[in-house]
Amino acid sequence: MAENTLKLSEERVGLLETVLDQSQTINQSLREQLSWNAMLAGEDIGWAKVIGGMGDLHTGPSLDELKEWSRKLRESLGNVHMQRGMRLRTNNIWSGNIHYSDNALPSGSGYTKQTKKYVADLLNQRNFFGPQAHDERESALFTDSIYLVIGDPSDHSLEPTFIEQVGSIAFNPLRADEIIAYRIDYTDYSRKREGESVKEWIYTDLADKRRNKPGFKIKVEHDEIAPTKKVIFDQHVNTQVGWAFGAPDGLTAYAWAKIYRDFVMNGKVMSDAMAQFAFQIATGSKKETDNAAARIATPSDAGATLIGANALTPLPTAGKGYDFDSGHALLAIVASALEVSVVSISSNPGASGSGGYGSAATLDLPTRLAMESRRSRHVEFDRRVLTWMGAELDANDVFFSSLSDASEEYRELQALILALDSGLYLPGPIEERISELLEITGNAVPIDWIQPNTLTSLKAQSKIKAANAPPPPTVMPGAPGAPADQGLNKSTAAPDQGKNNPAGGSGVNGNDVRKKGISK
Repeated sequence: MAENTLKLSEERVGLLETVLDQSQTINQSLREQLSWNAMLAGEDIGWAKVIGGMGDLHTGPSLDELKEWSRKLRESLGNVHMQRGMRLRTNNIWSGNIHYSDNALPSGSGYTKQTKKYVADLLNQRNFFGPQAHDERESALFTDSIYLVIGDPSDHSLEPTFIEQVGSIAFNPLRADEIIAYRIDYTDYSRKREGESVKEWIYTDLADKRRNKPGFKIKVEHDEIAPTKKVIFDQHVNTQVGWAFGAPDGLTAYAWAKIYRDFVMNGKVMSDAMAQFAFQIATGSKKETDNAAARIATPSDAGATLIGANALTPLPTAGKGYDFDSGHALLAIVASALEVSVVSISSNPGASGSGGYGSAATLDLPTRLAMESRRSRHVEFDRRVLTWMGAELDANDVFFSSLSDASEEYRELQALILALDSGLYLPGPIEERISELLEITGNAVPIDWIQPNTLTSLKAQSKIKAANAPPPPTVMPGAPGAPADQGLNKSTAAPDQGKNNPAGGSGVNGNDVRKKGISK
């Protein structure tokens, strides 16, 4: 009896554990679902404010909210579509890399700041100018909406930081959407083995020259370090007027990527369920069903054949899988939120029909415009850093390789050459645009270049043509076609012809047949 009681108790304990595990799983799923619902509800709140005009003045995300989003979005990069979307954006934006003209990077004797040397520094390449730094910059904008780099004027070194190290911010006293200084909190291990907590205020590069104006001086607490000559470069994305911070690139895709993942996982469960049974036995009566069940349940050798009046009928779901394509609209929302092609984010050209591969092979116009817009922000940000390093920049000294299709570039070059050959346009601006398309730096219109279809060019061309014309054919005197007077000297000889004339022959020797060459 004791044995049975113990056995029953163990079974009940096991059953209770199973129930508790299921309850915990359900609770966890409910918590996750509530979290996603809350995010979707946030979208509804935004729409309600716009439509109904309710709510107070919205000043954008706070620093704490941004940090919370950053943690979730960084974890979400484990989702294949979030990771794929971020990589697509990075590869499209930084395709061909960003370029600086030689004129924009002074270096050598005579220059106070060796900008070219600062840019080529290996540490600065790793922290800002190199490909890895570019990937990290785009990733920070994707998850944090802000990218931060600290510049030290003592050696013009650059060091990136991130939003988790921002302990506090200071605003322009007249504009709540302009941050003029950041307090960077970090642990310094240079003096103590266990580290020392540091809270250092740093002005932005745009506010550095205004640090002594009224309202711009930072009020430093006893455990904080006052601003030094360091500056911090901050790049924000997805901002609005009145917002100090913007929204991360991946925020709008976050909830929908989770929903699409659940759809795929549920489809996998359904596919497994449909594959569990392929056939059913069709019998005429309950007794035949019982007999068939008994015979099938009896172990038999491999290759045995079921003999009887019973029929094996394939199930309607046999050989079929779950319709995953029905969730394509969900994935399209994720792609739209990330401003990339749904074909590219799914790596499935057939998902968009016969034209899917073509749209995946090249960037469509909306995607290309989105990437160009982000590129313009990177150009502006790099100009700020290079100017701080001492560069003297013209309008086109910082630029990206073109995202245009090769055929489009060819057509534009044709249009530029036609405009130039018309003579109606100055060559300078056209040369600049051609150099931009061909990614040529340091070029200029040659001094001896002649613009066609102008009066000056026509005169110059006629002179060149006359100078390069072949001499007339020589015809022997008396030969057919030769002039009647060819070979005869009809000029009047000068009295002193054939004599030494110290006057230099200023007389009448203009028709002297002995004079060879062309008179100028």
